[in-house]
Amino acid sequence: MSLSTTLRLPPTIAEMVRHRDQAVAHLREAGRCIEQAAEAATMIREHAMPFGARFQQPLETLIAELDRKAWREAFRIGGFEAVWDAKARKEFDDSLEKNPPEFNAANLRANLMEYLPQKDHLFARGLVAIFRKLSGDYKRHADAGFSVPQKMIVRSWSSASYFRGRQIACYYDGEVRDFMRVLYKLTEREFDYGPVQSLINAAWAQGEPFHDEYVVLKAHKNGNVHIHIKDRALLARINTVVADYYGGNALGEAA
Repeated sequence: MSLSTTLRLPPTIAEMVRHRDQAVAHLREAGRCIEQAAEAATMIREHAMPFGARFQQPLETLIAELDRKAWREAFRIGGFEAVWDAKARKEFDDSLEKNPPEFNAANLRANLMEYLPQKDHLFARGLVAIFRKLSGDYKRHADAGFSVPQKMIVRSWSSASYFRGRQIACYYDGEVRDFMRVLYKLTEREFDYGPVQSLINAAWAQGEPFHDEYVVLKAHKNGNVHIHIKDRALLARINTVVADYYGGNALGEAA
């Protein structure tokens, strides 16, 4: 399966840019109206303008936050979240925090040109990172290949729920997310972690394993989670990605 054929650009990207520009224009107009209201209020008495009627943050700060949300939504709609591992997501989020670029067509094209060539490598890197740990090979050298078994035991993925049963341990939620993201991508399913997370927690709260047609996740009281990849074709695809990442030999050395 080629990720190049499944990674799509959002069809509504031009609309998103247009709506962003409209929102910014309205914010700037609102700022001008507030200033005019403040000037009129001073004719009544000094500081007559109610404090709550003003922007609680500088206008440019508000626009920057709008741009952050627009960037995240564009990349989510574009399918990048299904490709990125936790490291890539953090790098993307960090790049938006200090000084997000303006959300416009030119910047979108520039950023997509940067990220698109990396998508296959980023997906493979994330898959290798999560399965190296799950397969018990995390103590081996980072350049050493490995093979993913059908059944695995991972520590600390579950914790006691505040209500009953077990739930996904907060500290390891990112690992569970990355694991399920990889499975969904390799089986060509749309991935939205929120509903998947809820289904896992609901099953574990009842003392039942979570299962779908591809995988079983069973939580135990000691915090361990037993993983069983039911679908052998999926397991073969996982090991193919691992092998390709290490130059065609999952058990050999990286090329």
